[in-house]
Amino acid sequence: ITTTFILCGLWHGVGWTFLAWGVLYAIYLVVGHLTEKPKKRVYKRIGLLRIKWLYNSLQILTTFTLVTIAWSLFRANSLRATFTIFHQIILGWHDLNSISGMISMMITPSFSIWEFVVAAGVIPAMFLTEHLFNTKKGLVRYWNRQMVIRWGTYYALLILIFLLGKFDNQTFLYFQF
Repeated sequence: ITTTFILCGLWHGVGWTFLAWGVLYAIYLVVGHLTEKPKKRVYKRIGLLRIKWLYNSLQILTTFTLVTIAWSLFRANSLRATFTIFHQIILGWHDLNSISGMISMMITPSFSIWEFVVAAGVIPAMFLTEHLFNTKKGLVRYWNRQMVIRWGTYYALLILIFLLGKFDNQTFLYFQF
């Protein structure tokens, strides 16, 4: 596992940050595998396994956090820049003394208020859709809707892609290799 992820990191680029990215993913997998049974025992003891939605939410949040940390390595120009990023994430909240400070941090010129509002609406819609489609009854109910409703959904999603998509002339990342 470790060798695979180190090679994966080096395949993405030659540099310490890419190597560290691969090593970190290997560490995630090894630690996850070694702690799987003890975590399940703790979750069972505290009753978390009985509350499926909370257990799943915790798993999603943990995965998102770990991947975000790893991608900070991938994004940084150097290991020093990575440590600066981590330092700002952990200790850089002093500029955010108010809700308006937090909002202004989230809405940068590259992330418009319109995109924020759409994302805030789309995320709950995705959870609802996933819930409906995970039950056969929900899936059948959707497919039995009138064609106008189904195709309206498809076109609405297509319009959102065109409105929110970034269609610049950047070269696809993996064409560089």
